[in-house]
Amino acid sequence: MTHNAAAPVDAEQSKLAAHAIKKRFDELNSPIKLNHAYEALAIAHRHPNWATMKASLDSVAPKHVRTQETTPVFTLGRRYGNEDVYVDLTIPDALNHIHAFGPSSASRADLLINISRNAIENNSGLVFCQAVANEADRNAAMLSIMNRAVNIRRRRDFFVLDVSDLKSKLGNTFNILEHVASGDQAANLFLELTVPNELYFPVWVSRALIAAAGERHLSRHPDQPLTVDGLCRKLDEIKEETEFPLEDMAWRPALDGKSQKRGFEFLAKYVRTVASTHPRIFDTTSKWSGIRHMFDNRQIVVVFLADGDGVAGWISKIVLDAVKRAICEAPNSPDYPNMVVFNDLADVGLSDRETTTAAARRIVLAVGDQCPTLPAAFSDKATRFRCLLRDRNEFDHCLATDEGNGEIGLSSTWRRA
Repeated sequence: MTHNAAAPVDAEQSKLAAHAIKKRFDELNSPIKLNHAYEALAIAHRHPNWATMKASLDSVAPKHVRTQETTPVFTLGRRYGNEDVYVDLTIPDALNHIHAFGPSSASRADLLINISRNAIENNSGLVFCQAVANEADRNAAMLSIMNRAVNIRRRRDFFVLDVSDLKSKLGNTFNILEHVASGDQAANLFLELTVPNELYFPVWVSRALIAAAGERHLSRHPDQPLTVDGLCRKLDEIKEETEFPLEDMAWRPALDGKSQKRGFEFLAKYVRTVASTHPRIFDTTSKWSGIRHMFDNRQIVVVFLADGDGVAGWISKIVLDAVKRAICEAPNSPDYPNMVVFNDLADVGLSDRETTTAAARRIVLAVGDQCPTLPAAFSDKATRFRCLLRDRNEFDHCLATDEGNGEIGLSSTWRRA
């Protein structure tokens, strides 16, 4: 018996196929190792082993080089019913931004991950912000984007920032204080990250002092990132200057009669204790350049944010605001546009200034949510998708158009090289 076994288009699809083989065997109560699934895939495609098949895939991997004679476009996907027709936007149209809506988070993520390949494949910056309601949300976004970056030799550009769960060990470390916008925000951060039995003053006094120290640093050293050491130095300056009778508010007596001085020392200790308890988000030695430099370096950054309130929600708000500031401060890209995606965030809160500045600096913004109403800061020229879950692993992406039926169907299939 003969069969036509078409080889996967690229290494990414072969990986997905191998995982699907393993999953099917697991469902049949005949579990196999992943490397055995790769070997089975190779045999099915008439290769003696996986190493040989992988070498053949690498040898024909697309180089993803655009020539000056080629007019760059922004690819949305393949039209349903016609595998040879791809639907593209011009770059000016793409810079009017993109809105994807529908009840299925998985369908919106599928669309947004697919169109994110425009930035990845054209050596531009991508910031993909995803609210995490469950582990599957995180894994799908990270693996798809990471695999694409690795397959086209952009592994060094790929970073992950996970603040969806303070206990998470996923992703890069960074300095959260570098991204606070005010002394009040710094104070709230430390008071939200409570360490039991460490505060020396009543909470309102501690909050006021940390806020004053943070504001002093931000106003006097606007070009220097705020750090725990810098915050404690400003607390020390305030300690030497203040005449406020802090000893009257102490929760416990000072041993040497200098309640005012000891009070500040306990407060600085509290700040350092909070930072040492959460080393992933207070790391001043991180090798990652940070949020404000993402576009300068054309990085591919996946940002996981908390889906809700609480401490993780508060920290996620700081990070989200920092991403929006980075959009407004990004260098103007003369090449293929950068891209920022906001998916499943309850309150993105994009302003007219942010969307206008993004377009001017050649950054395509894409928002995915459940609301059919266009985001307030988007113009009527924005590209719009209706995203639906057809069955367990199949999605419908319906693009609004001016054609007779008002929509055309697209699948998340990438253009062949």
